[in-house]
Amino acid sequence: MKTILILMILFTPILFSTAYGDTTKLSLKTLAQASSFLLAQSELVQDKKASCYKSSHEISQASQLLKSWIDQKMTQLTDDDYKILKYRVATCEIDCSCPIYSLAFENKVGFLSADLKKQLDDKASALKSADHLKCAETNQFTCETPLIRALK
Repeated sequence: MKTILILMILFTPILFSTAYGDTTKLSLKTLAQASSFLLAQSELVQDKKASCYKSSHEISQASQLLKSWIDQKMTQLTDDDYKILKYRVATCEIDCSCPIYSLAFENKVGFLSADLKKQLDDKASALKSADHLKCAETNQFTCETPLIRALK
């Protein structure tokens, strides 16, 4: 039994990273929407209304895995990708992707004007729990969305 547990601990990251297939093909926007979904689930767990995750610990584990995928994706972004993200700043609050975009631009000094960087940071910090709940519905993320299932 102990051997099985050790094997599960060793291979769980591999299973998670391959459960969704090649995570490098996911867009930063999709990963940002998944992050917003997890934030919404976190609020629901606190209110004991969550359907996907039963504990803060489960959400924390999923968030750590998602963060690793986001970090990996950010290392692959090209200047053309940043140009696209720059235009998405104007509407990022609609799908709750502002916090992840803000994080991405922290590594790309000088790509955004000071005004646009401030606008993005303000939008990112203005998002509240209710916004993430709304975005989860709008983005049509559910417990059965393949990306969310891969995080469990």
